[in-house]
This record gives sequence, structure tokens and C-alpha cells, in this order.
Amino acid sequence: MKTLLVSLVIGFFVLASSCTKPSINPNIASNDSTITILGKWYLINDSIANYNNYYLGSDVPNAGNFIGGSNDYFYFATDTMYLYLNNFLMSTNPYMLLPNNGISISSASGGVSILSSAHLLNFTKDSVTIYGSDTSLNGGVGVNIINLKR
Repeated sequence: MKTLLVSLVIGFFVLASSCTKPSINPNIASNDSTITILGKWYLINDSIANYNNYYLGSDVPNAGNFIGGSNDYFYFATDTMYLYLNNFLMSTNPYMLLPNNGISISSASGGVSILSSAHLLNFTKDSVTIYGSDTSLNGGVGVNIINLKR
């Protein structure tokens, strides 16, 4: 009986030590582990919609659609997103990838933004859409959709 108990305990530890959790790469937001958000993504367009007087802190985002040019791009480093317009650095924003293709992009000052709780849609190695929406205290809704390509 003692031999059986020792064998079971040893077997348990062998099984427990051989079972490891898969490592999670915070730079991969797609189910395809070869697709990563890191690197340069050219801006196709960046649209903002403002419904029912949405506001963010003291800011009221202007609704509109900005069409990106050949020198407009986002550069994703390990935990920081850099926005370049006409090759000029416009903002540096902390970001974090979340489960289920989520992404949280803070404002340049590190605060809340429409993209604080966004999602990566249609994420492939060549293109991605960042979709974020937020509701302000007055019930207004802001929506930000950014289309990027490699």
C-alpha cells in the first residue's frame, strides 16, 4: 500500500510539472500567432463620430474623417504607440493588448480616451481596424474607427 501511495504521489508531481500554461505574447492580438501589432502601420483613415454631445473630460471631439497620406502612420513599439503625420511625431500613447482582440490606447497624457476600451477588427498581417466607442456621463457616445495597413 505504501508503494502504491508513493507511486501515485510521484505520478501526480510528474503530471503537474509537465502541464504548463501556454505563454501569452502581449504583442499578438490575433488567433494567428504569426500576426503581430508591432511595427509600422500606414493610416488609411481615422474617423470620429460624436452622438448626443459626447465629451471626454473637458474635450468635445470633433466629428470627421481624416484620410491618411503616404507619410501618415502609427508605429507600435512594445508598449507605446507613436502617431506620425507627415513624418512628424504627433503623439506618444501607451497601449496594452487585451484578451479577445481588445486593445486599450490611452491618451497622450496617459488618461482615458475613446480608444481606452477598443477592439482590433479584421486583424491580418496586412491590415487592421481599430474600433473604439465610449459613453460620456451625459449619455453622449463617441466612436473612433481607425483603418491601418502595412
